[in-house]
Amino acid sequence: MDRSNEGAVASPPAAAPKVFPQPLKVTPDNVVELAKLFRNAADRISALRADAEITLFLAEPWMGDEVSRWMREFFHEYFLHGENSFAHVLRDIERQHKAHASALEGVARQYGLLEDETVPRYTDKLPR
Repeated sequence: MDRSNEGAVASPPAAAPKVFPQPLKVTPDNVVELAKLFRNAADRISALRADAEITLFLAEPWMGDEVSRWMREFFHEYFLHGENSFAHVLRDIERQHKAHASALEGVARQYGLLEDETVPRYTDKLPR
């Protein structure tokens, strides 16, 4: 049995690099593509949120007893209904992406690059 490392203190893992928000440079060359990117991301998040709301909803308590009923309510609050729930966070992210897309579409219209209300969606061309 090799005990050469016995008693040695493991060094802590290297700290993750700090990531700071990067400013988004919007130009006439990229504004339509950025609007598409945000709009498509919002659509994907919306679909994910809708699926999660269906998947995570528990129609009946597991065993039909009081503890199961309590757990069902706790589960719903934690994942679906609470202020910091998974569904609520996805809804906020979706709303933010839609707002960014709308703002970018407005900029594209100001540049004369868009004539219709919204940019077309190209979800099949985005990386998954």
